[in-house]
This record gives sequence, C-alpha cells and structure tokens, in this order.
Amino acid sequence: MSLLNSLINLKASIIKATAKAESIAIITHRNPDGDGLCCALALQELINKNPHLNRGVLRTIDVVLEEKAPSLFDYVQAQQRTRIYNEQMIYQLIVVLDCHAVERVGRCAPLINTAHETIVIDHHEITQSETIINSPNTYIDTSYASTGAIAFAMFKQDIEGLDKPAKDYVLTNLYVTLLNDTNIFTNSNTDSKVLSMSAEMVSLGVDPSKTVKQYIPPRTPAYYRFLGQCLATIKTYKDDQVLLFYSNNKMLQENGLDSDATTKMTENLKGLTEDVRVVIYAREIEHKRYKLSLRSEEIDVNKVATALGGGGHKKASGCEVEGSVDQIREKVLVLIDKQL
Repeated sequence: MSLLNSLINLKASIIKATAKAESIAIITHRNPDGDGLCCALALQELINKNPHLNRGVLRTIDVVLEEKAPSLFDYVQAQQRTRIYNEQMIYQLIVVLDCHAVERVGRCAPLINTAHETIVIDHHEITQSETIINSPNTYIDTSYASTGAIAFAMFKQDIEGLDKPAKDYVLTNLYVTLLNDTNIFTNSNTDSKVLSMSAEMVSLGVDPSKTVKQYIPPRTPAYYRFLGQCLATIKTYKDDQVLLFYSNNKMLQENGLDSDATTKMTENLKGLTEDVRVVIYAREIEHKRYKLSLRSEEIDVNKVATALGGGGHKKASGCEVEGSVDQIREKVLVLIDKQL
C-alpha cells in the first residue's frame, strides 16, 4: 500500500476531505491515551474553528470512542467533547489517529467500512502481522514522538490564527501528546525535535507547569495502597531480565478505585537496575482477560505485542490477552525469549 509522502500532501488531503464532508468522526485506538485522545480533541476544535478546514459550514464533527473517556482528561473536557460508539453511527469522513491497524481501532472499526473516505495519521511502525486500514490517505512518520506532534507540524500556522480560547485549547491538547509519549520528556525519544516543538508551543501560549500538573493526576491514600498491592506481585524471570507485575479488579474494588488508577503504572518502576531488560504490567479488564503494557530499552516489545494482537513502539507497546496471569506469563516469556 502506498502512503502519503509529505505533510503538504496530508494537509491537502485533509482540507479537501473536510470541505466536502457533512459529517466527520475522529477516532483512535482502544483504551485511548494522551496522544490519540488529545490529538483527536485538538483536531476537532481546529476543524470547528479554522476557516480553511470549516469554511463556515455547519456540520457534525465528533470524537468517537468505544467507551466513556477516562476521567484523567477532565481538564480538557474529554467526556463532554466525545461520543460513545453505537451501531447506528454513520459518518462521511473518518479520521483515524495514533493507529493504522484495523485490530487496534476495536469496536469503532465499522465506522471505517461505511464512510465515504478515511484519513489515517500515525507515528507507529507498520508490522507484517497487522491488517492495515485501507486508505490512500494514510500518513505514517515514525520520526515524530507523537501523533499530536505531526498535527502541530502540519497546522502550526493555522493554530496561530485561532482566537485565544480555541488556540489555548488546541495547544494544551497537543502539548499533552508530547508529555504522554515522551513520559514527560524522560524517554529516549525526547530529542531536539521534541524539545524545539515544545518550546514553540510554549511561545504560542502553553503554560508548561500548569499543563504538567494537570496531566499528573492527584493521588489519594487509596491509590498508594493499591499501588503497594500491585508492586507486591512483582516477580522476575530469565535471570532477573524480565519483570512482571499485575493488578486485578478485586484490588481496585477493595480500594474504591476505577481503572483510571492503573494508568501509566510502569512509570513507578523508573530507575530499575540494568539487569531488568523488560518490564510487563498486566491489568485485569474482565475475568481472565488482561491488558499488557510492555516496556524495554533493549528489545523490540512491539514484536511481542503485535504477535498477541496489539501494537505500539519498539520500546513501549501493549496488547490484550485472554487467560490467567500464569498462562499469559508463559505466552509472553516465549516471545521475549526469542529476542533475549
């Protein structure tokens, strides 16, 4: 499949498609994060408020998710500005952000089948095991730290022309995509392009201190009790090269917490010794079904995730797997062992 080869061509495709579409849905991957979701919210606001994209036409521009947006993103009104997918939804134009594989879109995938046109924007690598969304308007550039970074590079001048409330909202969301996918500028993908782009956003009005404080949610004593239970499950394998820990729904219920408490759990293990080459966090999402977060500075965990129906980056990836923790551990260790 041929891809769009430049931001100029991508922007031209978006302008052309939005000009003729009376209904637009912006979607992202399952379990939306601070890149896919916040980039979607930024693009929704930009299309609504930018005359080059809107041209004064009143129409439907929805951000559609599988389920209610995480409360972690209340500071950008994520729940008020999104809709939950249902089978009756039909849109003329679908914009897919932060993923390019049908499997990762999840329950929203039928929206692509009924749309007149689809645009795909992503920064993840393509792997052979994925079913790529079939669209001639697909742009994938792995040199960008986040999908929001692609959007900023493409629409910077348009963002500058927005009124202050719209500009502040768009920029805040795009800044969050950088915070999310660089782990607040601590991951190895924090390069000169990331820092230059974040500086540009600040010069346009982003308050970095305020945005970081909003991005990091306040934690209750109940959260730290839950975290202690999770960390107590830590076990290592392969001569301490692989670390696995998990949480289940019973732990959440005992502490009066919801699934938002499991967000970015692997960040609590920053500073591990070099002996640990792979970190795996498994959180129960329903009986005998877990969502895995895989992190490594040394092996390609994306190969592991895609083999299990997920995807992501070489150093940070995820998937959902059926089975008990013990069964899942054995599946994952076999895949990791091939690279170790």
